[in-house]
Amino acid sequence: MINIICVKYGNKYNHIHVNRLYEMVRRNISLPFSFYCLTDDVTDINDKVICVPIDLSLELETYWYKMCIFDTKIYGNDNITLYLDLDTIVQNNIDHFFDKEISHSIRTVFTGEPRYDENNGMKWKAGINSSIMLFKPSMADHLRTHFLENIDFNILEFGGVCRYLWAN
Repeated sequence: MINIICVKYGNKYNHIHVNRLYEMVRRNISLPFSFYCLTDDVTDINDKVICVPIDLSLELETYWYKMCIFDTKIYGNDNITLYLDLDTIVQNNIDHFFDKEISHSIRTVFTGEPRYDENNGMKWKAGINSSIMLFKPSMADHLRTHFLENIDFNILEFGGVCRYLWAN
């Protein structure tokens, strides 16, 4: 059994996006899976989706809640987990994502060597995109733990999830 997870917070996306992503995954995978949604609003989400409440006490900006997917307590297992942004389109079978063992904290989309523009004001660069990530919860929980140890510093220092993950 594998885990698949998305995050829905605020009003940029709604239950339709979660349900659509679930259906695209269901149609394009032959492996047994559990589908999770880390969310602040479970209204009208397909009952086959396991909804996990977001810890609103963290008071994060929308996209920073993505860091909470690495929490080992969400899944109740240490199975390979695939994160997908809600605007991801799944058109073909995704079984091959799970063919290789996970040997690093996470596997992401590599966007090429990061370009650094000293004039853009960003101290950190990123060569990954966090829209699709593959990980084992036990190997990636340290990313969440480290982030939560100093939330304000990490948000100001890195300015985005991709830059935070690239640096850590």
